[in-house]
Amino acid sequence: THTHTHYYIHTMALKVPIRNVFGRLILSPTLASNELVKNHPDPSSIVHLGFGQSPFPVHESLKTTKVGFGENHYENTGGSVSLQGAIKRFYERQHSVDLSNHDVIVCPGSKLGLFALQLAIEGSTLLPVPSWVSYEPQMKMLGVPTIKFKAELSDKGMRLDPELMKAKMDEAIANGLPRPTKMIVNSPNNPTGLIISNMDEVAKFVKDNDIVLISDEIYDGVSKDGQWNSFLPLATENTIVTTGLSKAFSLGGWRIGTLLVPKSMTGLSSVLRVVASETWSSVPSPMQTASLQAYDADNKPLLQHIKDCSNIHHLIGSWFSNKLNEFGVDCPRYQGAFYLYPNFDKFKVALNTDGVTTSGQLAEYLVQKCNVVSLPATAFGDDETLSVRLALCDFDGEKMLNEYISNDRQLSEADLIQLAPKLDKALSSFQTLCTSLIANN
Repeated sequence: THTHTHYYIHTMALKVPIRNVFGRLILSPTLASNELVKNHPDPSSIVHLGFGQSPFPVHESLKTTKVGFGENHYENTGGSVSLQGAIKRFYERQHSVDLSNHDVIVCPGSKLGLFALQLAIEGSTLLPVPSWVSYEPQMKMLGVPTIKFKAELSDKGMRLDPELMKAKMDEAIANGLPRPTKMIVNSPNNPTGLIISNMDEVAKFVKDNDIVLISDEIYDGVSKDGQWNSFLPLATENTIVTTGLSKAFSLGGWRIGTLLVPKSMTGLSSVLRVVASETWSSVPSPMQTASLQAYDADNKPLLQHIKDCSNIHHLIGSWFSNKLNEFGVDCPRYQGAFYLYPNFDKFKVALNTDGVTTSGQLAEYLVQKCNVVSLPATAFGDDETLSVRLALCDFDGEKMLNEYISNDRQLSEADLIQLAPKLDKALSSFQTLCTSLIANN
C-alpha cells in the first residue's frame, strides 16, 4: 500500500509596486489611436487620422535587397562599419556637409535614440509647445526637468522666438531648476506640418547659450520636391541629429534609427554605446544589411521615389489645409511631414454649448460628429488651445503613387477626391460641422 501525500499551495496575486511616474503616463496616444480603430466594430466607417504612418509601398529596389538572414552574430553596438559609412555618405550628399567629425550610432528606431540622449545628457531640456507626443513622457520617465515655451504657428511656418526661449530659461533657473543643457526641435514638424522658419536664429541661440540642439529630423525630405533641410550646416558643433528610415523612406516597420553625434562632444558617443550595450545590444544584423541599400546615396530610383511620395504628401496637405480654411477653421497651411494642426478656438461658444471645453473632448466630438479619429492638442503638451492633429495618411498609397507617376507626376483636386475617398469624406464631414458651428457660435 502506498500512501500519497498531497501538498496544496495557496497562491494570491502578487502586488507589484509600480513606479509613481507611470501613474501619470498612458499608452502613446498615436499607438492608442491605432488600436482604437483596429478594435472598432466597423473600422471601415472610421477615417483614421490619428496615426502617422506612411501609406506608400516599399520601393522596388529594397524589395529585392540582400537581407543577411545567414548572419547570426552581434554587430557593433553603434552599428556595422559598412552601414555607418553608408549613412554618413548619404547625409553628406543630401545636406552638403562634411560628417568626418561625426560619429554614427544606429539604433532600433530613432525614438530609442532620443531616449538614450535624454538619459545620457545631464540638465533640463527646452521644449517647444506643441511637440511630438513622446518627448515629454520620456523626460518624465527619466526625471528630466522640462522647460516649455510656446511656438508661433502660421502659414509662414513654425517660429521659435529666441527672446521667449531665453526668458523661459532664466525664469526656470530662478525657480531652482537645473540650467537647460539641451533643446529638442523637430522640422518638418509633428504635429503641426510646418517647417521651422527661423533656423538661423535657433542655431545662434543654442551656440550663444552653450546648449546641445537635438534636432529630430525624422521627417527630413518629406516636403515639397523632397527638399532636405537640416540644422547641421548651421550649428554643426552644437547639433545632434536623430533620423532614420521610417518617414521619408516609408519604412516605419524596419525600425532603423540613426544618431549623428559630433566628435567634439567629448565622451558622449562612448556613453551612448554604453547605453546601447545595456539595452538593445545592437540592431539586428539582417536589418542592418538590408538598410545598406536604402542608404545608398547613388540609388537614384529610390531618391526619386522619396521625392514622388513627398510631393503627393504636399498635394494632399495643401488640398486639405486650404479646404479647412475655406470652411472657417484656423489651420496653418501645410509645409511638410504628414500632418495638420487645425485650431477650433473661434468656435468656442458653439463647442462649449455642446459640452466641448478641452481638446480631448474635441477629439471625441470629432469621432461622434465626423467619424474622424484625431489626436488632441494635450497629447502634444498644448493645454491652451482647442486644436487637434490630423495625420493625412488614410489612403491607398500604392494606387495614388501609380496614378501620380502615370499622369506625368501631376494630380488634380478631382484626382485626389477619387484616390483618397476617406480624406474627402472627412472634409465633407468637417464642412457640415463647421456650417453648424458658425450658425450656433
